[in-house]
Amino acid sequence: MLRRSFLNEIRQELNLHPYVYPEDFEISSSTQTVTSKLIIRYLYDTSRCFTATIDNERKTYDEVDYTPSLKVTLRYSPGDIAGDEREVVYGKNSLLRAIGEWAARIKEDLCLEPNLRATEELGKKMQSFEDQLKDIPDNPASEEQLEKLRDLINDVEKQLTEQIESLEDSVEVKEKRIKELEIQFELLRENAKSGNFRDILRQLGSRFYRVASDPSLPKLIQNGKKIAGLLDSTDTDGMMD
Repeated sequence: MLRRSFLNEIRQELNLHPYVYPEDFEISSSTQTVTSKLIIRYLYDTSRCFTATIDNERKTYDEVDYTPSLKVTLRYSPGDIAGDEREVVYGKNSLLRAIGEWAARIKEDLCLEPNLRATEELGKKMQSFEDQLKDIPDNPASEEQLEKLRDLINDVEKQLTEQIESLEDSVEVKEKRIKELEIQFELLRENAKSGNFRDILRQLGSRFYRVASDPSLPKLIQNGKKIAGLLDSTDTDGMMD
């Protein structure tokens, strides 16, 4: 069995609140004649696992300037780059550091998950929207269509801006996002002076869905009924008349 003081040091490395806590992990160990094994599992996703096989005999290794140390063979998921990686370290401090880095990667993944889910949802919505666009002729837009598109672009920009202003707490972030929005929609207005109707509509849909998928703006689609109606299938026929 591994020493209790060492297990306590491991728990300290796993304490990355408010995202990761020591009690989120199951720690087990076993000892044989020449090796000891340490296994740490993340309880809420057991594919996230850290295994260390420790040589119980101290030896001299060139990697540590000829200082007698313990060789530790590691396997862990997630890795720094790959989902599953292996590594050899020497000594207790290096082992603890590897455990801390592994826990930090789990924390990083947990922080990214809302954005990853939003990106996946955005992809699905854009694919659905793209499928609807296939029914629209790939022709130059008429002046009437361009006028309706310009009105719609202004309407979309106004609603997105209002949502950012009402739901974004940080003044600095709010100003930055509105400025970025202004640049994007100014480009859309330029493109809507002439061009392919389907391509302009595709750009508009992309801008809307990208902002609408933001987890910090949950009320956006509810308050954008006209735009949502257009992009989700109902108004495109009217705009083609």
